[in-house]
Amino acid sequence: MATYKEIKGVTIQTLSEDPVVAGGSWSSGGNLNTAKYLMGGAGTASATIVAGGDPSPNLAFAELYNGTSWTEVNDLNNGRYWTAGLGTSTAAFMVGGDSPAKAYVESWNGSSWTETTDINTGRGGLGAAGTTTAAVAYGGRSGDARTETESWNGSAWTETTELNTARITFAFWGTQTSAIAGGGYNPGDPNVQNTELYNGSSWTESGDLPTTCVGLKGFGADSSEGYAFGGTPPSSATTTNLNWNGSTWTADSSMTTARSDGAGSGNSNTSGLACGGYNTGVIATTEEFSFPPVTQAKLKEGMIFLSGGTTLKGFGKAGGLPAATWSSGGNLNTTRTGPGTGTQGTQTAAMACGGNHPSPKGGGGYYDNVEQYNGSSWTEIADLNTARNSTSTTGTNTAAIVASGYSGTAYLTITESWNGSAWTEVNDLPTARSTGVGVGTQTANLAVGGTPNAPYAKVFSFDGTNWTESTALNSGRYGLAGAGTQTDNIVFAGSPEPGGVSITEQWDGSSWTEVGDLNQARVYFSGAGTSSLALGFAGLTGSTYLAKTESWNGTSWTEQNDLSTARFFTGDGGSAVGAIAYGGSIPGNMTNVTEEFTADNTLADISFD
Repeated sequence: MATYKEIKGVTIQTLSEDPVVAGGSWSSGGNLNTAKYLMGGAGTASATIVAGGDPSPNLAFAELYNGTSWTEVNDLNNGRYWTAGLGTSTAAFMVGGDSPAKAYVESWNGSSWTETTDINTGRGGLGAAGTTTAAVAYGGRSGDARTETESWNGSAWTETTELNTARITFAFWGTQTSAIAGGGYNPGDPNVQNTELYNGSSWTESGDLPTTCVGLKGFGADSSEGYAFGGTPPSSATTTNLNWNGSTWTADSSMTTARSDGAGSGNSNTSGLACGGYNTGVIATTEEFSFPPVTQAKLKEGMIFLSGGTTLKGFGKAGGLPAATWSSGGNLNTTRTGPGTGTQGTQTAAMACGGNHPSPKGGGGYYDNVEQYNGSSWTEIADLNTARNSTSTTGTNTAAIVASGYSGTAYLTITESWNGSAWTEVNDLPTARSTGVGVGTQTANLAVGGTPNAPYAKVFSFDGTNWTESTALNSGRYGLAGAGTQTDNIVFAGSPEPGGVSITEQWDGSSWTEVGDLNQARVYFSGAGTSSLALGFAGLTGSTYLAKTESWNGTSWTEQNDLSTARFFTGDGGSAVGAIAYGGSIPGNMTNVTEEFTADNTLADISFD
C-alpha cells in the first residue's frame, strides 16, 4: 500500500527530530551518593552543593553536582538537618538547622566549610535567600514556628521585619531584597497556604498556593517568578511543580519522582534542580528542570510533520486525554457545598448556584446566593428565588436551568431559569428530588437520577417549557455525575452508599446502555465533557474524601492527576480538557477553593489506512 509520503510527496515540513512543547520539562540527573532529605542546597541546575540532612540524625555529608554526577566533598563542621542553603556551588552558606535548633552558619568556598557569624535565633526548617555577602534568613522553628527575619550585610546578622505568618519547611528562593516564602507548616495552624514576598524591608502577603503543602522546595532568580515543587499536601509526597508569576501559582509539568523535603537549587526562572527527599522512604534521585533552547523547533496545536522523513506525526488534543494537571483558580466568595451538578458553564465562565453554608443562611443553612466566575475571580450576582442545595444544573452563565434540590425541610420540584440577569420560576419537575445530575442546555436537557430518600432511576426531559418523563436508568442512584447533551450523554458513579458504584451508563437519545466502569467507585461525584471525552473528579467512598480524577475516552476510564483538595459535593463545569471544580465538603468542614483542570497537547503517530 502506498504511503502518505508517496501519494502526496513532501508538501509538509520534514524534521530530523520531533519538536518540543513550548515550556519547561523535567529530566533525570545523576543520583546522590547518599539518599537523604531535609538538607540544604545552593547553586544552579548544573552546579549545586548540598549539605546536611537526615535519615542518620545530623548528617554532615556534603555533595557537589557538576550537571551529570555527584561527588562527595568535605563535610560540614556541624552535622544537622533542616538547614537552608543559599549562594552558589563555590560560595555558599548553610544557615541554621535542627535537632535541636541551631544558629550555625557555615560558609563554603568551593573546597571547605568555615564557621562564620551565627544567626541571632537558632532554628531549623527555615528559608534563606541571597549571596554570602548579602543574604536574608526567615521563618523556621525553635520550639514553635517562627516569624523572625534576619538580614546579613557581609559581617553581621540584623533582625528586620518579621514574616506575617510563622512557618516551617516551605518554598523559598530569591535575593536579599526580593525573596519569597510559600506554604509550609505551623503546629498552631497547619493550614499555611499563603505566600509572602520580601522587598528588603517588609513582607507582603500575596496569592495562596492551590492547597496546603509542607516540605516544598523551589528555585528562581527573585520573588517575581520561579517554581515550587514536591511537598506533602497533606498525606503523601507529590510530583507537583507550581509556577509563580509574581501574583499567582499555576501547575506546570510534573516531576517524575514524587518527593517531599528534598533540596532545590537554581538562580534563574527557567532552570533548576530537585534532589533527594522523602517518598515512601528516603530517596537519592535527581531531576533537572529546563526550557528548550530558543532555536529548538516548537510544537503547536494542529501541527502535522514528517519526523525523520518517514513517520507522519500530529500534535493536538484528540484521541483521549494526554497528561493534565489541576491548578488553583480564584476562591469562591462564599464557602459552600452542594452548589449544583451538571453540564454547566465553562472553565472561564461558570456559576455556583445555591448550596449549603457553614452557618445558617437563607433556608436554614441553605444558600440562595449565586456567584459567577470569569476565569480568575468570582462575583456575586442575582440570588435564586428558592434557597437550596444539590440541584441539577445545566446551561451557561447567561442561559441556565436550576432544577430540584433540597431546602432543609423538603425535596423540591422547583425549576428556575436564568437569562443572564435574573431568575424566573418555570414549570416544576413532575417529581421532587435532590442530588441528581443535569446534562444538556437550558432548553434541551435531561434531569437524571437523584433521591427522594432512596436511589432514583427516573429521568425527565426538558424542552425549555415542559418536563416529560423519559426512559429510566438501568441502575437507580443519587450523587452521580454526567457529561454530554440531552440526546448523547453518559452518567457515572453514584449511590448506594457507603462506597458508591463505578457504573457508567450511556444515553443515545432513546435508551441507556451500561459501558465501561470507573476505576474508583464513589458517590457525590462531579464531571465535565462529552459522551466520548469526559472527566470525573472528587467524590466520597465510605468515609474517604477523594481527589481522584479519571478521564473517559468513549470506551474506558483512565486515572489522571489528582485534585489538590480531596472533597465531595463540589460544583463542576467545563470540558474534559478544561474543567473546573469549586467548593465542596472537606474533612470536618467546607471549602471555597476553586481548581482548574487543563490538558496538555499530545504528540502521536498518524496512519492513513
